[in-house]
Amino acid sequence: MARVGEMAVHVFGRRSKEIQPRIPVVLLAYNTRELALFHEGDAIDRIFVWSGDARVLLAIIKLVEDLRNVDHDTRAGEAQVLILVEDSPRFYSLFLPQLYSELMKQTGSLMAGGLSLHHKLLRMRARAKILLATDMEQAQELYGRYAPFLLGVISDAGFPSEGSHDPQAGKKFVAQVQRESPDAAVMMQSSLPENRKVAAKLGVEFIDKADQSLLKGLRSFMRASLGFGDFVFRLPDGEEVGHAQDIAEMRKLLPDVPGESLRYHAARHGFSKWFRARTEFDLAASLRPHVVTEFTDNEQLRQFLLDALRAFEKQRRQAEVADYSLQALEAGSDFVRLGGGSLGGKGRSLAYFHALLPTLNLEEFGNIEVCIPCTAVVGTKVFDEFLESNELGEMAYSDTSELDDDALAEAFLEARFPESIYDDLKTFVEQVEYPLAVRSSSLLEDSQHQPFAGVYETYMLSNNHPDPKLRLQHLCDAIKLVYASTFYRASKAYIAATPNRIEEEKMGVVIQEMAGLPHGDAFYPTFAGVARSRNFYPLGDAAPEDGVVAVALGLGKAVVEGEKMFRFSPAHPRQQFQFASTEDYLRSSQRQFWALDLSKQQERPTRAAEASLVQLDLARAETDRQLHPIGSVYSAENDAIYDGLARAGVRLVTFAGVTKQAQFPLSGLTQLFLAQAEKGMGGPVEIEFAVIIAPGVRRYAFLQARPLVWESVDVEVDLDSVEGALCTSSQALGNGVIQEIRDIIYIHPDRLDRAETREAAQIIEKLNRKLARAGCPYLLIGPGRWGSSDPWLGIPVNWAQISGARTIIECQLADPSASWQTCRSSRARVRTSSRTLSRSASATLPPRTALSTGTGSRRRSRPLKTGRCAT
Repeated sequence: MARVGEMAVHVFGRRSKEIQPRIPVVLLAYNTRELALFHEGDAIDRIFVWSGDARVLLAIIKLVEDLRNVDHDTRAGEAQVLILVEDSPRFYSLFLPQLYSELMKQTGSLMAGGLSLHHKLLRMRARAKILLATDMEQAQELYGRYAPFLLGVISDAGFPSEGSHDPQAGKKFVAQVQRESPDAAVMMQSSLPENRKVAAKLGVEFIDKADQSLLKGLRSFMRASLGFGDFVFRLPDGEEVGHAQDIAEMRKLLPDVPGESLRYHAARHGFSKWFRARTEFDLAASLRPHVVTEFTDNEQLRQFLLDALRAFEKQRRQAEVADYSLQALEAGSDFVRLGGGSLGGKGRSLAYFHALLPTLNLEEFGNIEVCIPCTAVVGTKVFDEFLESNELGEMAYSDTSELDDDALAEAFLEARFPESIYDDLKTFVEQVEYPLAVRSSSLLEDSQHQPFAGVYETYMLSNNHPDPKLRLQHLCDAIKLVYASTFYRASKAYIAATPNRIEEEKMGVVIQEMAGLPHGDAFYPTFAGVARSRNFYPLGDAAPEDGVVAVALGLGKAVVEGEKMFRFSPAHPRQQFQFASTEDYLRSSQRQFWALDLSKQQERPTRAAEASLVQLDLARAETDRQLHPIGSVYSAENDAIYDGLARAGVRLVTFAGVTKQAQFPLSGLTQLFLAQAEKGMGGPVEIEFAVIIAPGVRRYAFLQARPLVWESVDVEVDLDSVEGALCTSSQALGNGVIQEIRDIIYIHPDRLDRAETREAAQIIEKLNRKLARAGCPYLLIGPGRWGSSDPWLGIPVNWAQISGARTIIECQLADPSASWQTCRSSRARVRTSSRTLSRSASATLPPRTALSTGTGSRRRSRPLKTGRCAT
């Protein structure tokens, strides 16, 4: 203000700009008499008049912001522009607070209807920008720059032009705008009553500056002509026949609004103007090119508007993760968030692909429906609130050696959810009646360097009981059990083997529609699988970068558990090295498949996640016509395999229909999603999917993506020069170097009784715990298959029991001809859910050397100190 301190205001402005040249300096004059003492110039950028309305401070700040943001926001977000042409500081100090008040009110109502915080912030950023011009030159410059984004113009009748006052300047400028931007709303304002006739002749609205209802008229113009208020349906004679507060209300009103009202507004582009003012620029742009004469009758126009709104709402739902509400579900949102906090690793990847899917070009795949099943994510903040409100922290974070997993699970099942999330889950269950997969989605899960895939539990719910209270209880129990799995012994052991701490882990939960179809009392997809963008052991023409796909009939549990499945390269699907002979077909083909048991609708989830599942034989799949697209027949008479099920003979699962005969574009779709996942995650990935093939249904459901650990180690090793090696192998898995090993746990093949392998696992667990607490990684050597589900084939350990092992060697079971030539070694990683070891690197270890080499590679070794033996 002018009278603050002893420094003159123009001196203050000049010295401010010496410190920061681009800083705006605005003078707020106390009254109109002070205007004669000051002028805009180098020291003062703009002069406003204080009238006692504090909103002028907001107007000053927003005017500066808009001028700075308008270039970016119009270019990047197609934000609309309202130009105010007024040279009187008194009047623009009066107009701008009113304009911004209406604009902020409009923005607030739009944000309230946003699907998510992200969507609300976008709407706030996309609000219309108000720009002030005080002469013709400024008005022409602003209009020339932002004409494509012009929402409207409010112009004085007379203002300076070429250095002098021109009483016709407003008329000239308005005429230009009408000629070049016919969709823009225009209002002329003047203190001279005769200019009302000028405005009428131009066909624009007019307000008198001397009118006591000046601000009311300005507000009416913004709501009615600029589209800042409700959409008021009118008949040609002006009669009101309906009000739409938002797009949802408009969609409900459109079927019943009189046809002549629709034609009246369409002829004036009223719909596109209203949508533009509500920052729905894509919808407005889709309507604007059409003219009312395109439609033969009012009903055709009505259908066009309804189709446009449905397409718009579908596109918006596909691109947004909506905050959960009953309205969001009723509107058809297929990805919602319940509670605050992070979505977790799995939730984040699903949200990424949910937003990406509408942008993908899927035309080459014909009529295949590509989707992400309907998903709700319970945020990690709910996990924190659940632990705190039920005082579970002390039990959950206690020493694993003193805590029983079953007791922990029972304590979590007895706990109660916070009331707010319980109410949300209640309304959610009332709206969905399809089978649900309840999956973990923790902060550390699916991280780039230490993925926790398979460490936590997943539960399948039939969700088909007629009583919604029982279905709600089942869902709540499944979420609680996922929470509890964060603190199971195996989970804590895995975290302890990483640089992370259990206190850092927070659990989100993904509630996802199961992909499949009901077949009597069983629910399952035609097939499901896992694809990796890197193939560590390519065969034939395949390259490592081509990736590998593993699929199985029914639910993907068979793939995850390492049961019988079919593997192929998506780049070379017709090359099937897995089945080199008819004997291979008969021995390796899948004989059973997993499905969700729909008959167990009253059973509560338990720690045994597979309790809700059932194993069925191939005859059932053939009866359900799910074996036909992927099945073949073995003819014993001809000792031959025939694709399809037309012949009599032994049924086999060969996937010939989708790999050889291209009945379904599995390879192409999988390659597309692998490429997109690699691009999004910045490295090799693993994805899960399910496919449904049935009469009238051809669907590819993308279920999740996660990073694949891929350590590029540039090490040369000459195996021919290695002397005194403990183990060398031509069947080494992966590639890498491990230098920190000093200890060995060794199970002598001759001293192991195959009937006591389970007891051996318990002994190994105790040694593992001792070494892990001492911070001593070790080499694990033993006969048979580590982690085998068959205790006669090896020691059935799980991850928690060998979590400290950095390298594993598998040697032959006791046999007079046993030798080290067939040993295999690998750096160990396990997935608790699969009960098997997944090997991603391997090693040969002479007594003083730690090195690893993949099949066929040659590596240079490095010396190590002599290790000591733990057993």
